[in-house]
Amino acid sequence: MVPALILYEYLLNRGIVPARATHFTIMFCFTMGVTKGKWATLLEGLLQFKTAYDRNFPVEVVLPQLSERYANFGLRELADKMAAFLREKCNINEVLYDAFTKIPEKIMSPAEAHDSLIDDPETREPYVDLVRVDGVKLEGRVTANVPYPPGIPLMIAGEQFDKVHIDFLRGVQEWSIEFPGFELSVLGVQQDEDTKKLIVQCVKGEKSHSKQHQFYSTVSSFLLFIPHSFYIESYT
Repeated sequence: MVPALILYEYLLNRGIVPARATHFTIMFCFTMGVTKGKWATLLEGLLQFKTAYDRNFPVEVVLPQLSERYANFGLRELADKMAAFLREKCNINEVLYDAFTKIPEKIMSPAEAHDSLIDDPETREPYVDLVRVDGVKLEGRVTANVPYPPGIPLMIAGEQFDKVHIDFLRGVQEWSIEFPGFELSVLGVQQDEDTKKLIVQCVKGEKSHSKQHQFYSTVSSFLLFIPHSFYIESYT
């Protein structure tokens, strides 16, 4: 089992830029103008990686940009250590299944949550809290943006963090700390460059949106009484 992020770095070092990579998935984008020479270069890179993995080439040879951190590892040894970490410490299969099958509770519309990122009417500052993933205050909070691992969104703005979603983000954070240089990027989630800790933007409290939410609810109720000939569909 070879984690895709090590293949991602290997190809990147050879001028091949994958579109996205997760723990065990890597994606390449081809356009109508891609020639045989281009995709042959990709195939050659994949075959070279297999050779380097099978023969356990030193990391300092195949990934020189990471030689200081992983100087004592061969490529296969490092890949095996990564796979064991994901399987045993992160329990990645169960965490992924739980995180993406649990439907978060919707607290407000995506538009309302997004308004928090723009500004507060009184202070003209973004009305969000920066909450650490490894803290105890994230569960139950409402995300102001869309945490988006490559593939599909983990949540939509306006939805509430549950334990399973936090466990996934904590797993991403633990991976980044354990294997610097192979960080998994999650769009919509900030990362401290020094500590590798993940931070998410949450709507600041419930009171800040109570009047706005009440306004939307009032409008929705009003629209229910509009004659059918003038019916307007409302999303709140």
